[in-house]
Amino acid sequence: MSSKLYQFLKIHYIVKSQKECELKLNDEYTKLVGKATVTCVAYKIKRIAVENSGVSRQKLITGKDNPMVTFKHGSVVFNVHAVRALNECEHINILINHEKKSMIARPCADNDRNALQWSKLDKRGKVAPRTLSGKYFTSMLFYDMDWKLKDIVKIPGEVVKCNDRKILVFHGSS
Repeated sequence: MSSKLYQFLKIHYIVKSQKECELKLNDEYTKLVGKATVTCVAYKIKRIAVENSGVSRQKLITGKDNPMVTFKHGSVVFNVHAVRALNECEHINILINHEKKSMIARPCADNDRNALQWSKLDKRGKVAPRTLSGKYFTSMLFYDMDWKLKDIVKIPGEVVKCNDRKILVFHGSS
């Protein structure tokens, strides 16, 4: 039996049993589940007040269908949703605001002096993100944002319209 299934059954059994009778802490309980016997231990659960808590938005946690950028020491990678958000342009400029700790990716022409090629065509002819390399750039960015060099940082982005052009804004920290 997998550990995830066992943990689910363990938690489910304890919660179900608490409703039926009073469990003694740290005592073992067994229950027949299908053809298997599951042994559970009752633990004390702390109660947490949730009155003043807020619900986090799903789009900030998952990268599904949302622009994201991933920073590692030496590389920067945007996901395919970021590339699609800017109409599959091939080159961008990266602008950094050190005071607000944010980064902007804006489309640009390929002959621009500071143009970075952030996308490419894969074998099937579809647009795919391209890894941008730069140890000096990422070292400075990690220092400015107060990140550790060994960390991998993923930041969600938002599409903003600026002067009738779409740009991506990524907020590094508050």
